[in-house]
Amino acid sequence: MRIIIKNTGGGNAETTLADGAGVRGTGKNVGPDGLRISGQVSSQIAQFLRGDNAKVFNRGNLRTSIAFSVRREFASLQAAEFWLLNHVKTVQREDTLYMFAQSESGNEITITVSDCVLTLTDLQHEGVSVRVSYQITGGAIS
Repeated sequence: MRIIIKNTGGGNAETTLADGAGVRGTGKNVGPDGLRISGQVSSQIAQFLRGDNAKVFNRGNLRTSIAFSVRREFASLQAAEFWLLNHVKTVQREDTLYMFAQSESGNEITITVSDCVLTLTDLQHEGVSVRVSYQITGGAIS
């Protein structure tokens, strides 16, 4: 699965967060590993005085959270360190997330999450590679 976050507004800034599990090579984001997608809606809880049970109301506002990790390999230790130190400030932080997957019949499926924000970028240096964990929060998946 390939995952990118792209500015669809005024600019064409784009960051590839994952190149796919089968992709290998220097400068590629191998993964995603541990892909986790969760949806949460707002709710209101009414607790009645001396009531037997509380009542929960669905208030909508679906929020989707997506988390995964990738490993990026480099030709040298210095290249890995340089990328690690610069990635947090250069990564595209908001707009639309695109996930490209293949169906069982081989057709490419595109999933989008509009109005999303990259809320966490966690980097861990491991020799000539860097493990990156991303967390994205947005609206509904379409």
